[in-house]
Amino acid sequence: MSKAEFMTRYQRQIGKRAIFPFAFHCTGMPISSAAIRLKREIDSGKTNSHQEEFKDKENKPPLTQFEILQQLNIADAEIPKFTDPNHWLEFFPPSGKEDLQRMGIHTDWRRNFITTAKNPYFDKFVRWQFHHLKANNKIKFGKRYTIFSESERQPCADHDRSSGEGVGPQEYTGIKIKLLEFPEKLQQFSDRNVFLVAGTLRPETMYGQTNCFVLPEGDYGLFEMKNDDLYIITERAARHFAHQEMTKVEFEYPSLAALKGSDLIGKKVKAPMTTYEHVYVLPLPSISMTKGTAVVTSVPSDAPHDFAMLRDL
Repeated sequence: MSKAEFMTRYQRQIGKRAIFPFAFHCTGMPISSAAIRLKREIDSGKTNSHQEEFKDKENKPPLTQFEILQQLNIADAEIPKFTDPNHWLEFFPPSGKEDLQRMGIHTDWRRNFITTAKNPYFDKFVRWQFHHLKANNKIKFGKRYTIFSESERQPCADHDRSSGEGVGPQEYTGIKIKLLEFPEKLQQFSDRNVFLVAGTLRPETMYGQTNCFVLPEGDYGLFEMKNDDLYIITERAARHFAHQEMTKVEFEYPSLAALKGSDLIGKKVKAPMTTYEHVYVLPLPSISMTKGTAVVTSVPSDAPHDFAMLRDL
């Protein structure tokens, strides 16, 4: 803000007609998310994070939205009003304006505004911009890979998040490793195309596959894709697939069967692009169930961990 104010003052001093029309940026999801989070806390009665009970500063739970508003000296009886996102727009801008005026900000308050649809003039201006850009083929509407809010059913941009700012999508290549021998829990699907799907960041190394790894105690499921293939992956991975139009119904990923990694160990599979007729599913205790698909294809020539584990086995 100080940079914009300095430039306005300087340009006026050299004779230009410069103004600084201050605006309160209220568009986006942060306010809406905070209001939803507060309502959830009040409805569930979980408005206290019990931070005082934790001596370890690093492992203390984050403040609740209720506590954050308390720290702003808002009375407990007034806090439930903030479950309405519009109340934030009425409460905070006047308070911010008062502080800025005390600082002596060099702005024209006759032109100040908030950036939401509650301001019909600003809203009309933004719509005018987009219609003209689209008419001139400068923008188009479509889909792209992005961080997505399941609760709001819309993309969740960097500054719209309550946490995770700076996190971007991570692209993996899915390697379809066909199941040739079926465990007892999957015998009813033996006439279908069933694949263990491994996620890899290095598809160029797939020629060196010697086996496939799973976590023995890991929970896996069987999920149907819209091309009728059945994938053995984690529920977390299936959720990601469902949000990329890969399942029968978008956003839905019912599990057809549940199995442990131990159910798959020793089974024959066909790894694509290798010279082997088949390889085997083997155990790997270091697999993370919250990364990729929790199915790991083994390339000992390019992965020291794979080489060490295969040698031990």
